[in-house]
Amino acid sequence: MFDIARVVAILFALSACRRARYAIGAVASAAIAALLAWEIGAPLARHAVGEAGAGSAFAFVFLGPSRVAPRTWVTLVEALLAGGVSQIAFVRARPLRPEGERARALDRVGLRFLFVAVLDGLLVRLVRDA
Repeated sequence: MFDIARVVAILFALSACRRARYAIGAVASAAIAALLAWEIGAPLARHAVGEAGAGSAFAFVFLGPSRVAPRTWVTLVEALLAGGVSQIAFVRARPLRPEGERARALDRVGLRFLFVAVLDGLLVRLVRDA
């Protein structure tokens, strides 16, 4: 379930980057999407070739494929990358005040990436505590 939320958050961030014509964000969201695809796909591929046990199929239902074999460093890299892009967008929007269309577009991009960073940060914390 959490993987679906992360995919949707990254798609929203990519959509905001496209509308704002924000190239740094588009590249970052593509990198985050690639890391997420690897994080989700690796356990699925392992399960498909029979290396994983039958218990992992039960975990797929409740946790999602990225939590069966947690890779907290990948999720941490995703969170740091999204947080950095969010901060850059907010800094670039600051000189464009009072509220212009470009400033609002960059704020939307910053908020979308901040949401991705918070989701990934929560996931790192949850896996670390488990």
